[in-house]
Amino acid sequence: MRYYSLLLIGLGLLSCKKDSPTLEPLPPHEITLVYMVADNDLAPYALKDLNEIERGFVPNGRDKLLLYIDSNTSTALPSHPVLLEIVHDTTEIIASKIIASYPEQNSTDRTVMSNVLRDALSYYKGDNRYKGLALWSHGNAWLPEGYHIETENKSGVEVKSFGKDMSPREGAMELPDLAEVLSPYRFDYILFDACFMGSVEVLYELRHSARYFIASPAEILADGFPYHHLLPYLIGKLQLEKATEAYYNYYNALEGARQSATVTLVDSKQLEALASFCKQLNTSELSLAHLQQYSRNNEKYLFDLKQVLLESKATVAMEAIWQQLCKVEKHTPRFANIALTHCNGLSVYLFSKNEKLNNYYKQLSWYRATRFHFSYK
Repeated sequence: MRYYSLLLIGLGLLSCKKDSPTLEPLPPHEITLVYMVADNDLAPYALKDLNEIERGFVPNGRDKLLLYIDSNTSTALPSHPVLLEIVHDTTEIIASKIIASYPEQNSTDRTVMSNVLRDALSYYKGDNRYKGLALWSHGNAWLPEGYHIETENKSGVEVKSFGKDMSPREGAMELPDLAEVLSPYRFDYILFDACFMGSVEVLYELRHSARYFIASPAEILADGFPYHHLLPYLIGKLQLEKATEAYYNYYNALEGARQSATVTLVDSKQLEALASFCKQLNTSELSLAHLQQYSRNNEKYLFDLKQVLLESKATVAMEAIWQQLCKVEKHTPRFANIALTHCNGLSVYLFSKNEKLNNYYKQLSWYRATRFHFSYK
């Protein structure tokens, strides 16, 4: 009887173990992060864009939208930087949830940015994907400290490549530092809500960090991207062509100087083919009078890349590469006082007599890969 009882007990234990619930793996999330450096003269526009983001975000259980904001004027948020989990809301209040708070810090410092990306992209447990990254602030293409492209704000404060943070000390980020911060990640897309970042030098430097880029070779008006129009194409199934067109359509429908936009969707996989093609070109001096520039005050830093290639007689092969590279290119007839007659979506630098700037440029990945050094006369 004892053996029989023990056998029953053993069978009971086995059946209990078998009936124990198994833990299901957590559902994967698709994470998009907006990195908003607004501790500057763009602060009033940050709150407007945040409201647009809340209005345009419709939760689906899988997509998670986070926003880091470092601002200086909003009473709707703390005076220090915070990380928000975006929720859908159609009011003018900020309804999103604060999931992390930070001391006052320079958000263009590479260590600070690295920590914020780590916090945001590891917030949700489980098998998560890095879907999108929007970089929101001032932009200055690839240019280093000391070289400023004037914009409509005429702030007089110099930006490096990306961002401008005014406290606790003035700071900005140079392009190689931005590339280092983003190097551990591979996003489906990076969207630049910042001026002049549709530069071949910028995108080539960051080519391993995103499958696609959405950027403007010229300025972006201070109102920035109309997120309530874009987010339906960025949440759920990605429709990057429609998102890019939504930006253009929004500004093209406006009047006067407000009808100012140029935007490009770039396939990062084609940047290597473009670099290989450009490496084979014979350098020459081009006439400045015929070239499209993208800075309204004629700083002579940003010229239209495709037009430069056409001027150098690179035609048939280049056209095939360009069609694969620029999936969407849209522009209004003008941007402020600039006629966009020869706008094709990406800018490039032409060497000048400024040897200090030329030498800095030679350290960028684009130049090292191509030795591309056309100049102008």
